[in-house]
Amino acid sequence: MKQNKEFQKKAISFVLTCVCAGIVLYYLGYLIGTHAGKNQFHFNFSFLEDFFFYFSYVISPILLLLSILFLAITSKRHFHKVEILLSTYDENQDDSTSEVEKHLSYLIFLTGIFLPITFILISSIYANMNKILASNYGAPLCITSVVAFCILFLELAIIQGKSVSYIKTINPEKTADYFNKDFKKNWFNQCDEAEKARIGTSAYHAYNATNMASIILIAIFIPLTLVNSYAFLPALVVCILMLVNQITYQIYANK
Repeated sequence: MKQNKEFQKKAISFVLTCVCAGIVLYYLGYLIGTHAGKNQFHFNFSFLEDFFFYFSYVISPILLLLSILFLAITSKRHFHKVEILLSTYDENQDDSTSEVEKHLSYLIFLTGIFLPITFILISSIYANMNKILASNYGAPLCITSVVAFCILFLELAIIQGKSVSYIKTINPEKTADYFNKDFKKNWFNQCDEAEKARIGTSAYHAYNATNMASIILIAIFIPLTLVNSYAFLPALVVCILMLVNQITYQIYANK
């Protein structure tokens, strides 16, 4: 009975908070929509368009080329250290194993970071492709950017594949093929209980971080739709990703 009363109090408090927040958000939306409709708000996005064109025309190609060089130098340095450690590797020494795994984990982390960055850079170039082609040296720039993207994408795949090969060297029980479409599933099945628990903990924190980021982005994009209807598209994409995240979580949680 005591727990039910506490639950009722918390439920009532939660409902009242949601109602108050809804009223405040509705009032703010009404004010923004009303003023925007009367043209009292004039938003000049031309400076953003200029910056975006400069970003896609100058910054993105340079960042693609620098990413290739950075990953090549960094991966070579860490792979060299891994090879030195493996040359004196003793499976009975935990220190050498953890040192090898630290270098390989860092490289896999880098590939995971650079993959979305690579797509963002090439997408910015494609978004202004017509303007870039119409500008000076536009065609060579576009060709160079696309070739750099392909090289960078291939470089990321090679680094990940090579890292997996080194991990399999110190863990002979892992036999999953990196180029197999079921690689992640097979790799997870070959992990021991401690590794699975660590993966589960990481997935839990990633799930919470993704949900929080989605809520923040939705809270930003929805008010922007009152000013510019194009903001509906990113809000829709974020909602779809959040929906996929929630459905996937619930399906596997109920198994």
